[in-house]
Amino acid sequence: MLVFFSIYELPGLIKDLKDSGFSPRKFVVQFNSLLSKPFLFVAMSLMAAFFAINNSRSKNNIMIFVSGIILGLLFYIILIIVNAIGSSGVIPTFLTTWMVVVIMLAISVLLIFRKEIIS
Repeated sequence: MLVFFSIYELPGLIKDLKDSGFSPRKFVVQFNSLLSKPFLFVAMSLMAAFFAINNSRSKNNIMIFVSGIILGLLFYIILIIVNAIGSSGVIPTFLTTWMVVVIMLAISVLLIFRKEIIS
């Protein structure tokens, strides 16, 4: 059975788990993942803008469309895998949640910058 916690309930739950001696790592990863979600949405929107703003006379519209879908799915899969590894304790929480989003945001901005330079 899945139990979902609100972002407002997680800090208290994390504190209670620490006080009782249990490991709150999964909840800390979930809390930071929820905090970084708006930045992830911005990164994904910028990436979608890169693939949406193209020349209509380009003959590679299908390839651009398919590569946008593949890159979006690749980002999503990487995020899920890194969160799972972070929940197990192999990667620190900061790297698990925030660095992946920052890297995705940087790649999205660089893609749009590249599109502007080429155009």
